[in-house]
Amino acid sequence: MDSLNYQHLVSTTRANERGLSQIIEHWLPWQGDSASTIRTENEWNLHNLSYLRSHGA
Repeated sequence: MDSLNYQHLVSTTRANERGLSQIIEHWLPWQGDSASTIRTENEWNLHNLSYLRSHGA
C-alpha cells in the first residue's frame, strides 16, 4: 500500500496558509464482523487524527 506524502500535499496546496480544511477518508476492508470492523475503523481514526494534530493540522 502506498502511503500519503502528507508534507508534500500540505506544502503544494498551501493548506494551512489558505485555511483549508483537512478531511481524512479511508476505505477499511471488512474485518469479518461488524464489531471488529468498527473497532479497527476507530483505531485508524485515532491514529490519523493524532498524526494530523502532530503535524499542525
